[in-house]
This record gives sequence, C-alpha cells and structure tokens, in this order.
Amino acid sequence: MQRWTHPRYEWAINRTSTRVLNGIMIAGIGICLASCPPIPLTGLLATFAVFFIGIGLINSDGVYILLGHVTSVLYFVQVG
Repeated sequence: MQRWTHPRYEWAINRTSTRVLNGIMIAGIGICLASCPPIPLTGLLATFAVFFIGIGLINSDGVYILLGHVTSVLYFVQVG
C-alpha cells in the first residue's frame, strides 16, 4: 500500500471538522449495514468506503479519504 499512498490533500486530514465528518460517515455506514437485510453483496460498497477512509486516515492520504466519501455516498444512494 505504501507505493500507492502518500501524504496528499492535508486539508482532508488535519482539520477537526473533516475528522468529525469521517467519523459520521463511518457511523452512518455502520447503522445502514446493521439495518439492511442480509442479502449477499449489498454491503460491498460500504466495505470499500470504510476501507478507503481507513487507509486514507492511516497513511494521511486525502485522495483515499475523498474516494471513501464518494463510495459512501454511492452506498447511501443504493440503500436509500
């Protein structure tokens, strides 16, 4: 993973408001996953969203965080 991730878009990582937004997105995905029926592959987008946000937070890569937010919005559209 270190080949693909490196510190980019510091504003998506260092601000308190973006950290709160990341937490809200992950919590919202968790609530939607818990309330959805167990149909195969319905949680695939949610898994990718949490994965991208987590990798972005661990490696301080704002591109992955933004990709995780886009994926989570797609998941909310799919569920909603």
